[in-house]
Amino acid sequence: MLRDLLRLQLGDRDARLAACKALAESRSALAAHFLARAARHDGHVWVRGEATLALGALGGAKARKAVLEALESADWEVRVAAVSGLAGGGHRGAAEAVARRLSDESALVRRLVPWALAKLAGPEAVPLLAPALRDGDAEVRAAALTCLAELSGAAAIGSLVSGLTDETQEVRLAAVRALGTVGGTEIMAPLVAAAGDVDRAVRGAALEVLTRSDPAWATSAGAREVAAGAEKDLGHQDWRRRVRAANVLAVVPTADPTPLVVALARGDADLREALTRGLALRGWTPSNTEEAVRTHLVDKDWNRLRALGEPAFEACLELAMNADRARRKEAIDGLLQFGDAAHTGRVVALLSEEIDGELRRYVFLGLLEAEDVAVDRGELCRRYLGDAELAHLAARHLVKSGDAGDLDAIIAYLLDGGAAWNREVVTALGNTWRREDADPGAKNKIRRCMKTLASEGNEEAAAICWLAERGE
Repeated sequence: MLRDLLRLQLGDRDARLAACKALAESRSALAAHFLARAARHDGHVWVRGEATLALGALGGAKARKAVLEALESADWEVRVAAVSGLAGGGHRGAAEAVARRLSDESALVRRLVPWALAKLAGPEAVPLLAPALRDGDAEVRAAALTCLAELSGAAAIGSLVSGLTDETQEVRLAAVRALGTVGGTEIMAPLVAAAGDVDRAVRGAALEVLTRSDPAWATSAGAREVAAGAEKDLGHQDWRRRVRAANVLAVVPTADPTPLVVALARGDADLREALTRGLALRGWTPSNTEEAVRTHLVDKDWNRLRALGEPAFEACLELAMNADRARRKEAIDGLLQFGDAAHTGRVVALLSEEIDGELRRYVFLGLLEAEDVAVDRGELCRRYLGDAELAHLAARHLVKSGDAGDLDAIIAYLLDGGAAWNREVVTALGNTWRREDADPGAKNKIRRCMKTLASEGNEEAAAICWLAERGE
């Protein structure tokens, strides 16, 4: 021990840290004296913290007094060590002093307090944890919920249920898991509500606890009551209530799928995935082509969509023109599954319809990127090089295709103003110019284009010209 005491006094930082750890196992009053001095006066905060931890492990009145003093340190690292040391050493009389650190300015200190109180005071810590439930830090609130469940069981259900509506996913997840720790029939309805949470992890945890707690609950009277309330909320004006309701109905079966079918037909983008899962749970199958098309679009079940034939294409076309934006994009994806020339021609015709620019771009990109679509992409791009909304997409595709016949069209597009807002195409043409294996005639055309653009102030073109002159 003498060697460790000397290292604590005279060693470098690492030696002093090692000495603190060694002295923690000595159970010596002399060690407590020197550790207390290091906890107060050592020049490095890590050593002060390690000395505080060692004092907590040593035990005894002198060591506990020094650790309680460290709770008031100006350094959060030392205060963290003090809370940990008191809890680790089992200093049960220190619970109230530790509880006061729930008002600590450092969240890192406050996060340790619930666990420390649970260890120091057991069930008597429950009233001391109340401030932690209102803490501004999510980890503190989550720790408090977990400790409450372990300490007071069913008596904590009210607080745990409140945690299910916390704004932070971490706290809601902790509340679900804590309810699983408590168990009993009272937790079932709150857990079903949690199964409708907007966060996937919270929903998954709630389902896991529900299944583990009572697999038969889903068919009980309580489940039917919860489902009835959820069906009413499917039409609520608050989207959060609608999402929660749909997620509940995705895990609680009811006899009548009609409310879910009606909600699905409304085209609410936030609900589609949950509603589809709920309908599958009920064994529902579409009763007409429109319902089937909507279902297959949500599932992206293209084989079944194509199997419906021409009526499905017409239904997708109607949705592409008249549904909300998210449904229209789904419908466009569906239209592109019918890749023969006749159907593709009708999709191309959408580019001439009065639809907003974002959807026109979605159709155009779909035609360029979809597989097995009967369209001449080069011809389509050349046609729309003069279109204000689609020109940049068309030029980008033509450059990537590397067709020498498109070069004049691309250069004309850039010189006509396209270069000002399509840096990607300018750069791509410049790379072609600098390639050693490029066609000399093409390189000459690109060179003249780049010099013209550079003279007009285009920075990308100027940089390309500079690199080319340097031979890079």
